[in-house]
Amino acid sequence: MKYNRELLHSQITNRKIRLQNLSFNKKWISSRGLVYFKASEVIDIPEHMKTEVYPSETVWLQNINRAMTLLPKSFNHEEYNLVDLGSGSGIALLYFFENFKFLSYRGIDISKKMIKKSIKNLQLYNNSNKKNISYDNLDISNFFMDDKPTFFYMFSPFGKKTLKKFLDINIDRINKTESVLIYINDIHISTIYDYSSNIIRDLKYNISFIDFKI
Repeated sequence: MKYNRELLHSQITNRKIRLQNLSFNKKWISSRGLVYFKASEVIDIPEHMKTEVYPSETVWLQNINRAMTLLPKSFNHEEYNLVDLGSGSGIALLYFFENFKFLSYRGIDISKKMIKKSIKNLQLYNNSNKKNISYDNLDISNFFMDDKPTFFYMFSPFGKKTLKKFLDINIDRINKTESVLIYINDIHISTIYDYSSNIIRDLKYNISFIDFKI
């Protein structure tokens, strides 16, 4: 699969916007003593997923803030468990932990090496209340969610085929638990529309909040 790395962040080409967001990332990551790992370091993607997994990249952290502003006023994220689908180096999950309260924080990634790097960043992260943060090495295409309200987050981690398979496996439980999804750089949003029309979008930054309730 050919994938333009320059499109990873919202397909925005404005140099000023890109530099401002990258500067924010660099400052936040370095001030917490975390380590950013390049995707080129990771080579342990299973053969059957190599055409579906996109390069691991740290999301513009300010896009997480932008995503959270899309939540309806009546929605209380503190009643949900956060699951990062394709958590990479784990930085986004730590940013959520520091800025937004959830019942628990879980990162899932198909790469064993990335999970090890996530755990390393968790160890480096200086916060004594991080006991409810975890990372698991799992294949999203075979992932069955827990039977509890879940706030899924993903930053364009995999292709349309994997996204559809994840939703097909979990949609009944997603509806039952009234779970939701934040999708940053939502390049496959057309696939989501097959499962829900309750979608709030930020068209400038290509961010979506999806409520699957029928």
